[in-house]
Amino acid sequence: MVQTKLNHENKIPTRSDLNKKLKNVTSAKYNDYFLPIFRFFKDLKNDQKVPVEDIYEVIQKEVSNDTKWKYITRSFMYRPTLAKHLLDRLPPADILVAYSAKKCGYDRNEINKNNLNEIQKECENFANEIKEDHIDYHVERIRKKTESKFSYDISSESRIPYDKFRGFLNKFAEIVAEELPEKLNSMSQARVNIGGKANEIITIKTLISEGLEKGKDFEDVSGDAGEDLHIYVNDKETLHIEIKSLKVRERSGKGVLSIPDPTFLFGYFDDPQELRGNTEILLKGCEGVYVPPTTLQKIKEIDERKDESIYKTEKNGNLFYRTNNIFAADMKNYVENGELLDIDLGHELEYIKE
Repeated sequence: MVQTKLNHENKIPTRSDLNKKLKNVTSAKYNDYFLPIFRFFKDLKNDQKVPVEDIYEVIQKEVSNDTKWKYITRSFMYRPTLAKHLLDRLPPADILVAYSAKKCGYDRNEINKNNLNEIQKECENFANEIKEDHIDYHVERIRKKTESKFSYDISSESRIPYDKFRGFLNKFAEIVAEELPEKLNSMSQARVNIGGKANEIITIKTLISEGLEKGKDFEDVSGDAGEDLHIYVNDKETLHIEIKSLKVRERSGKGVLSIPDPTFLFGYFDDPQELRGNTEILLKGCEGVYVPPTTLQKIKEIDERKDESIYKTEKNGNLFYRTNNIFAADMKNYVENGELLDIDLGHELEYIKE
């Protein structure tokens, strides 16, 4: 007899299952929130995406949408892969990271120096996918709204009279101008905020994987005068870390100048030319800059074409541009020995996947 493998994606968890991960799931919370949410997702096709309003509707309890969203995201925390069904709203940063790690084949607690860039890239891809879906969803919604204002059924005709088509386009443009900018601005702002926080979470988990303890060896101080992390070396010295996403931008260079020394800039920068153009100001404000290994290699390649040596830049006897894979090991060595690791040119090659 052939046994069918259970699809755990569709399995509705029991209250006991949820309490193993989420804690404090009472019988009332399970029946009012979690059970209808998981039943809803169980009935979706694997690649089906839905607006968050559809998920709100399955929760019958009369509460605010904010409360409903809280339980939806808690459900995602139990099963991160459910986030793939979101059409028009980004999940919180911790869910974004958990989902992206799972898609890359890792648990959220397995993020380390070897996979941080892979998982960060998946976070970027997923967030961009939702942003595009969000635009398509609202454009289609506005199209249907525009059609509802006409007695003439445009979608059912192969040839449309010019006056009808012109009237449709004018009304469509009017509604787009009224409704779409706010939707796009809201999503773009969420994209920046959630993406930035996701980058911080990945970086922190990498520090923890290297054996550093949050609260003892480092602290999350994001939003505090441009800083994101403090690394505690001893009672007298603190390393100040600024975490960036894909772009350095001039404000990053100027920002590090206002942060107390010693300052390090950590990022997932994808533009070697931008880094090269900001090297002078970064040297003034940073002890070192951590970049993805592929970006570091591109800096070297541009150097070779232009007969320059930015790739080899040093400060205080240390390589200035360092692969972000060794950031956690660098910080651990600094905490224990008061200095960065002694690394060689080409150290990034170890972390470049074919």
